[in-house]
Amino acid sequence: MPLDKIQKLQILKSYPTAQAVYTLDRDGDETIVVVLPHEQQPDHVNVPDTLAGLPVDIEFDSEFTDLRFYPNRPGNPLADPNTAQHRSCHDEPIPGGVQIQPRTARWVGTLGTACSFLDGDRKRQWGLLSNWHVLCAGAFKRRHPLCQPDTTNPVIAHLDDWHPVDSSLTNYIDAAVADSRIDGLHSVGPAILGASRVHPIPVHAELNLPVMKSGRTTGITEGLCVGVAAAVKINYGTFVAAFVDQDLFEGTDQNFSAAGDSGSLIFTDPGSQPVSLLFAGGGRLTIGNPIRRVIQRFNLRFNFP
Repeated sequence: MPLDKIQKLQILKSYPTAQAVYTLDRDGDETIVVVLPHEQQPDHVNVPDTLAGLPVDIEFDSEFTDLRFYPNRPGNPLADPNTAQHRSCHDEPIPGGVQIQPRTARWVGTLGTACSFLDGDRKRQWGLLSNWHVLCAGAFKRRHPLCQPDTTNPVIAHLDDWHPVDSSLTNYIDAAVADSRIDGLHSVGPAILGASRVHPIPVHAELNLPVMKSGRTTGITEGLCVGVAAAVKINYGTFVAAFVDQDLFEGTDQNFSAAGDSGSLIFTDPGSQPVSLLFAGGGRLTIGNPIRRVIQRFNLRFNFP
């Protein structure tokens, strides 16, 4: 039997250098994958050759020292010059995949997609989806304005609801929604910059599923799902949080994401069906919250008018 989420979490706690634990079926043979920073050597790790009767595959990422959440500072040189449209101010209806920022915040992220949700008053509302650490991060209250990148910081939405990350608990999502009504009209639309309109029916991630994302820093990137139901440790700078039941992705011709892509919607390629909400990564790995958990938390719908 595959390891369950509790067993994977226990492995993270038992091996402090481990950053991710997940199971993978390679050519019909199930393997437990333990991902470690590049500088760690096998003789310093002491992970056994087998766990729960399954062989262990230790992977060393060549770039990361830990998996980390993905905000970005305005003007960070990580941004690809070819993705300037993702960091520009857009006319309404504003598409998903573009830069967003809470007013007065010192970080930026990505507007994932338009959606409808049950707001704080339990009324169905049209708005947008991104991460907790992009739209809120514990620093702002409900109705805080969210802006596009411009010298005048035009308001495109107001923070409505969020699911905070807690270092003392096991986490499943890092997500938030915002009300996009401005002067009686909605500022966001169902398009994704550089991709097609989001499909209303989401799907579960599965190994080798081809996916895309549109993000503030790296624009449109293509990738594959390389792990499901993973346990990961994410460094938020001032604390480390454990997540379970996460989806893992790798880019097919480049890293799938970078700092500032937080909040991007990961969707099928082709088809544009929602799969995951991007929130963290390290080196070649990108981490996404399964969209089914985000849907459940906010009662999301993608059936756009």
